[in-house]
Amino acid sequence: MQESTVIKLDSDMPLTERIDEVNRKISEWIDTLDQPFNHETDEFQLVNFNKENSQYKYKYMIARGVKSLKKKR
Repeated sequence: MQESTVIKLDSDMPLTERIDEVNRKISEWIDTLDQPFNHETDEFQLVNFNKENSQYKYKYMIARGVKSLKKKR
């Protein structure tokens, strides 16, 4: 199961504020998921980033169970 969200922020926002805002919005998004995020097996992935007009647009996806597929060394 893959879930995604798009976060749009004004391009004039300083980088540190954009990072804080993205983190805040991701945390809010996690709270709305039907299936809880599992830090041991699930992974956030930035799948798209672009600038449209006066906004930065970040698209994040959750890949479920991908960490369990990786070999541990």
